[in-house]
Amino acid sequence: MSDEPNPGTGKYPRCGSPIPVGTAECPHCANRWSSLLHSRETVLSLCLLGLIIFFLVTGAIVSDYHQKLQSLGIEWFEAGREQLAKNNPRAALADFRNSLVYNPDDGRVEFQLAEALSAEGRDQEAHSYLLGLLAQAPSDAPVNLALARIATTAGSEADALRYYHAA
Repeated sequence: MSDEPNPGTGKYPRCGSPIPVGTAECPHCANRWSSLLHSRETVLSLCLLGLIIFFLVTGAIVSDYHQKLQSLGIEWFEAGREQLAKNNPRAALADFRNSLVYNPDDGRVEFQLAEALSAEGRDQEAHSYLLGLLAQAPSDAPVNLALARIATTAGSEADALRYYHAA
């Protein structure tokens, strides 16, 4: 496309700016930066660069968010273990439940929660959590042992023997 003015339209063909009287060259197109910024390739390249930057920033923010969630889950888990060690299962229950909010797929937290429930005398709830863990890992010895203890407390000798043998 030529940079010559088109007298029929009164505008330069490249940039579409009006033709000043007595000039043959467009002052906008003569400026190197102006012509560079009006290029499609430049605009597309700048948009792509902006998208890449936003993508990287978003990825960093999401990564920090997940790390924070995981660290909060670990803090609540450790607090629950301390409460369980102090023989305070009620406080441990709250801490383990908070930990599960931040790390819902952590089997260690579910197992400790079941232990706290059992220590609190809520064997039925503990049994439910332990059965969920047993479904994920049928040969998990600590889970089978905890289930055997609950079955013994409930007076179910057959279940207790089955879980003890699996442990």
